[in-house]
Amino acid sequence: MARDAAGDLSRSAFKRRDRVVIGVVALCVAGVLASCGKKQEARDAGEVGTPDTTAVRLGGRPAGLEPYTFRSAESPRRGGTIVVGAVSAPRSFNPFVANEGASIEIIARMFDGLVELDCATGEYRPALATRWEVSPDGRRWTFHLRRGVVWADGAPFTAADVLWNFQVVYDDSVNATSLDILSLGGEPFAVTKGADADGAETVVIETPRPYGPLLNALATALFIVPKHVWDAAYREGRIVEALGIDTPPERVFGTGPFRLEKVEPGRTVLARVGQYWKIDSGGVLMPYADRMVFVNAGDWNGWRLKFDAGEVDNYLAKPDEIAAMTDGAARGGFRLHDLGPKSGTNDLWLNQNPGRDEKGEPFVDPVKSAWFRDLRFRRALAHAIDREAIVRTVFGGHGTVIDGPISPSDRAWFNAGLPRYAHDPAAARGLLGELGMRDVDGDGTLEDGGGRDVAFTILTNAENPVRISMGRLIEADLRAVGVAATLDVLEFNALVARIHETFRYEACLLALSGGGDPAGGLDVWLSSGALHQFDPMQDAPATQWEREVDSLFTACVGIVEHAERKRLFDRVQELYAVNLGWIYLANENTVLAVRDRFGNLRPGTFRAFNEFCWNEDELFVKR
Repeated sequence: MARDAAGDLSRSAFKRRDRVVIGVVALCVAGVLASCGKKQEARDAGEVGTPDTTAVRLGGRPAGLEPYTFRSAESPRRGGTIVVGAVSAPRSFNPFVANEGASIEIIARMFDGLVELDCATGEYRPALATRWEVSPDGRRWTFHLRRGVVWADGAPFTAADVLWNFQVVYDDSVNATSLDILSLGGEPFAVTKGADADGAETVVIETPRPYGPLLNALATALFIVPKHVWDAAYREGRIVEALGIDTPPERVFGTGPFRLEKVEPGRTVLARVGQYWKIDSGGVLMPYADRMVFVNAGDWNGWRLKFDAGEVDNYLAKPDEIAAMTDGAARGGFRLHDLGPKSGTNDLWLNQNPGRDEKGEPFVDPVKSAWFRDLRFRRALAHAIDREAIVRTVFGGHGTVIDGPISPSDRAWFNAGLPRYAHDPAAARGLLGELGMRDVDGDGTLEDGGGRDVAFTILTNAENPVRISMGRLIEADLRAVGVAATLDVLEFNALVARIHETFRYEACLLALSGGGDPAGGLDVWLSSGALHQFDPMQDAPATQWEREVDSLFTACVGIVEHAERKRLFDRVQELYAVNLGWIYLANENTVLAVRDRFGNLRPGTFRAFNEFCWNEDELFVKR
């Protein structure tokens, strides 16, 4: 499961029915695409200088490089090490099948795409493609490849590499995590190569219908792997197992700024590549740092201890730590960056999966399943939970109540007009009474019409103390209206096995990270999705409202014009808010602590690529 440092699951996961896998979250700013029927063209621009096509030789690069020129706001310094803290270790370096956040954060430093995302602004920037155009009908996209780019071993990067990567993604035997977002309605894109008038290679992607999220998909889900290194493994049927953490480091590289140097217990070390395709305006080959080290602290408390000890450069402050860390920032040599409400959502959901295991046993007790599938029961829980109290006591006031599936921080897509389930214990008791639930024996716990105690267990993950505190408040709020909820804290991987493999659980408190273009979260929104957590991988929509959501998304994905996509997605948010597949809670602010020793620091809100070092090639160590 893709997760961030908090143990959140990636909202933009991609479904394969025979195996649950999750890909990188897809985040973008809306409105980048031109209106349907208009030509769109993008090229190296803005912060990126006009490409210099004069033959250059930088750090051993072959002549003919068409560099991407970065204009630094500061005077950069070469050398030093960026040390990134986290709460888990990578499990794979394979971009085709990596399915958890610790792996993806490292993959993104070694492998590039045709397009990249500026995580501070949400804009798309040229990467392995210098520019692109889309046809008036919104179906044919032409990407002009950057001349002179080489892999870290010196071999040339070509259009054949791009086509081969699409071939692997579209191979059903691979179950690539990016398959769903790189196809439309189950139909793969037609990908061909060509050349422009100057002889530079092009890649042409034709979609079956207009596809608004294409740049989103290319920027966040297609990390291009060298064909010449891994084609043999693919032809031998070993590509899924390839690029594991035990792969010899000299074989783990892409066109990115860093390559794998070594994997040690609790540490993954990346080394600077000397043949990268970016330079700064002074002609200096990037990246500036010599190394990146990713340190697995094991859990949140361990991460804080390592930060306080100066062993890592970043830390995501918990709400109850913000005041003290603010007071101690100058003394500790770091700064706090308040990035506003976190993207994604903190959610409570009830297991409505009606399935059975291989022995024919139901995943959920049929009596409890009937409660969970009744909207009145879910509405009662929503009214019972004091979400304002979560903001006050758990987040220390550094947060906001949320009413639907999109955070207020995602201004391009957020629907501010959703209904709110106010804290109203009397309303909660009334709804439970409608279901025939009464405290017959006077012990404070309701019984249903069959005499069963109204009780269930809520799972959450041990690595996130903030979420555990939320769970304790929810547990108390539900008990206050007669529902005997019990919080059960599990290690994240054990929790994932319960909620996405065995399906043997009753309720779960977790978070979906992400935001941005909703098409990045098809695996969440669609009834067939593996991350449609309350009732995943449905053969057909179980309810009318889910059927409407599926229909709306089918339309939304095939539209390029943002305003119309937003109108459809507003209705999707309303359906989720009203029907409470997830019970939405509250979001804390993202407050990032970073050592005061970096230049070109531009914290971003895209958790999957790391708020601190998403622009690792631009960062430099001042001292």
